[in-house]
Amino acid sequence: MSLRNFYLSILTVLVSIAALSLAWEFWLEDIVLPVVGVGDEPEDDAERWEYVMTTVAFSALALIGPLVVGTRIIRRDQALQEVVTRLSQEDYLTGLANRRRITQLLEHEVRRARRYHTSFTVILMDVDHFKEINDRFGHQAGDTALRKIAGVIKTALRAPDSVGRWGGEEFLIISTETDIDGGLSLAEKLRSRIESADLGETGHRTASFGVTAFGEGDDIGTIIGRADAGLYAAKHGGRNRVEKVVAGAKAAGDPSRRDQATTVSQRRP
Repeated sequence: MSLRNFYLSILTVLVSIAALSLAWEFWLEDIVLPVVGVGDEPEDDAERWEYVMTTVAFSALALIGPLVVGTRIIRRDQALQEVVTRLSQEDYLTGLANRRRITQLLEHEVRRARRYHTSFTVILMDVDHFKEINDRFGHQAGDTALRKIAGVIKTALRAPDSVGRWGGEEFLIISTETDIDGGLSLAEKLRSRIESADLGETGHRTASFGVTAFGEGDDIGTIIGRADAGLYAAKHGGRNRVEKVVAGAKAAGDPSRRDQATTVSQRRP
């Protein structure tokens, strides 16, 4: 129950008490008591109103305890619910949206783009040679590197943009109201910042990027497929680079991905 509904319930109880008191004093008392042969002389209106106000006042005082306790319980439950919701949507390591949450955001963008005929870009990013970090420096150093990279990404994005950890050392960025050229510029900015960022014990690292934009007839599968094809091309093209895959084009490289794209444009550092 929300606080608003709880307070409405308390108010309903008080109004009900007032209504019943009024009904009894000004109507039911004079009808019911004579029938059963009991009752005093009819009270005047002042006495009746005094009885009603006293009843309502004591009822309100009696409800203060439940009101205070109920408010605290509801607020505690709301806080716990917020924690549960956050944990269900947040990546435990980086603090970014987890895969489930970023997929929900992507679904929302697809629906919005279809409805308003707008565009957005998706960037799929992978840290280069990440296994080497874990093997050489250990998994704790690898986790630190991922957290620092996540911070670099967040500071480079606009407020409407979203980023989530797609899995392992992969990140997915959604840039709203952005065409393919804007997505390329953002990916290049991220590539440059990550390359120059000091990740602590692991030193400087690079990342590869696949970029695509929403096109007519797209769904989540086709968009992710093209971004993945671009990332694959960037990896096999030397890493530390940005590749774009245009809707309806075919990517070079892995034959299994040739149905994902046709035109792959390269950006080299």
